[in-house]
Amino acid sequence: FVYRYVVQRSEMLRRIAMSKFEFEKEKELYLSKITFFTNVAHEIRTPLALIKAPLKDIIDRKDYDRETGNDLTIMDKNVSRLLNLANQLLDFRKAEKDGLKLNLEYSDISLLINEVYIRFTSLMDKRDISHSLSLPEHGLWAYVDKESFTKIISNLINNAVKYCDPGGEIDFTITRRGRLASIIVSNPCAGL
Repeated sequence: FVYRYVVQRSEMLRRIAMSKFEFEKEKELYLSKITFFTNVAHEIRTPLALIKAPLKDIIDRKDYDRETGNDLTIMDKNVSRLLNLANQLLDFRKAEKDGLKLNLEYSDISLLINEVYIRFTSLMDKRDISHSLSLPEHGLWAYVDKESFTKIISNLINNAVKYCDPGGEIDFTITRRGRLASIIVSNPCAGL
């Protein structure tokens, strides 16, 4: 009985030690990944800032046609978005320590949706996808975390574009019924 007890206890202690060792190794790997992503975010920010400055100068000069101006505006919005995402990566550790907190602001979500939609118009035009955006006449105000909401809408539109055949059609409709709002993405040609 004593021998069996000693063997079982020894086996249990060995399993606990192995579990602790594996946990420490996973934690070490996780921290090294976070450090890597933080360093990459630092490296990405610099060229983005170097792109944004001359792009802003070109936009301010206004010596281009309307179509080029639209493309430059879309480029500027996307560079700003990438800079924002890089900053979020840099803030990740702080958010991880303090916990994820939503920063709710009373915002016109119609405006937010329109800003995201504009960023994708060039891609949809390039893929020969006809598209439309239908927004409520008088804005749509709600308490939202702008960044989280923007990510959700970006993902929604990106997936709509990704899964739409070239030459297809995508309609984006935002409606309000009382206190509820609906965001509908449809592909009339596919019956969706």
